[in-house]
Amino acid sequence: MSKLVLEPVLVVMDRQKPARFFWGKRWVYAEKITDRWRATGQWWAGETEKTFFRIQSREGRLYEIYTDGKGWRLYRVYD
Repeated sequence: MSKLVLEPVLVVMDRQKPARFFWGKRWVYAEKITDRWRATGQWWAGETEKTFFRIQSREGRLYEIYTDGKGWRLYRVYD
């Protein structure tokens, strides 16, 4: 099961991939990037392309974050 979050996060990159992000008053450290993809979204409504990363944290939880080139957002958290 997963939960949509859609909150801004601060991301620290390492070699063009997220190394950690700040959410919920703590740092979440990436153990592994399990997937990466791009989505255009509703381009006809002016949405820009987004780059998504699915991250497995050191604690074993899965998160999805994305950037649209302007900032980062936590998209989804898996239980």
